[in-house]
Amino acid sequence: MICIFDKDDFRFSNTAVTIGKFDALHIGHKALIGRMAEYKKAGLKTVVLRLDIPSDGYPGYSGDYCNAGNCGYLRYSDNSEGSGNLGNSGDSGNLGNSGDSGNLGDSWQQIRTESERIGILERLGTDIYIRLAFTEKLARMSAEDFIKDYLVGKLDVRKLIVGEDFRFGHERRGNIEMLTDAGRKYGFETTEVAKIRMNGEAVSSSNIRRLLKNGETEKVRELLGDDRDLRNADQISAFLKE
Repeated sequence: MICIFDKDDFRFSNTAVTIGKFDALHIGHKALIGRMAEYKKAGLKTVVLRLDIPSDGYPGYSGDYCNAGNCGYLRYSDNSEGSGNLGNSGDSGNLGNSGDSGNLGDSWQQIRTESERIGILERLGTDIYIRLAFTEKLARMSAEDFIKDYLVGKLDVRKLIVGEDFRFGHERRGNIEMLTDAGRKYGFETTEVAKIRMNGEAVSSSNIRRLLKNGETEKVRELLGDDRDLRNADQISAFLKE
């Protein structure tokens, strides 16, 4: 699996792409990624494009832009080629504060470490994992420009898989209808995947954090879909209770 961290000087062709924060990589996220398997069999490269959006905005920006509520960029089910910073799945790359040390620090809200995330994506058969840093440029980018510059220009997307009620772009103005229209113009097809519900609730990262705060780690593991996928559930739960 090719991994690209916090760089945007990449270029691929003939891809199937799914987009999201993918912080928890819960069973809903895995359903999106699983839908790409059929496209991989058809010869497309499968890409997981993760928008690394922190709760307090983008790193390095000290103004009032985020404090004014302008950092909302994406809502996801809730609430030669490949130039760039590449490595194989075991490469730490430019991970920054990914939490790979095992210490929680400020990274507990991500639920998973980057190493865990990479391991899961590799097991799911992902060809390319791109972690896109949430910079000021990206925060201000319109949905139309994101489609043109990233999905079409850098990824040559042919199949796009997104979650139910997916919204993206500056002020979250992009939606399924915009993606469908853009697909007609640029030659790609968008598939919307319904939310997975358990016990009447949509599976979401926010619900997983709530369960962790309540100490319900077994339910958390059920929503994540694999006991191996969260090493620090009990530690995070204790941290949230403090």
